[in-house]
Amino acid sequence: MNNDNNVQKLRQKYEQLRDHAELSEPASKLFEEILDELEHTAGQNERLRKVILKQSGNSNRMNSKLRDALME
Repeated sequence: MNNDNNVQKLRQKYEQLRDHAELSEPASKLFEEILDELEHTAGQNERLRKVILKQSGNSNRMNSKLRDALME
């Protein structure tokens, strides 16, 4: 969620720059593309983190089960 907040802050800064400064059309389009890609990548990153945390939690349980079985 922190990544989402950072992306939103960057988008707000871009919008302020766009509204109060003269940006060429190609530069404005480039910023939009970069921010869109950043949002997409941040979303992928968050989903991957959740999957990794879920899998690492499962492997810990399996390791403890294996350890318990070996201790018997």
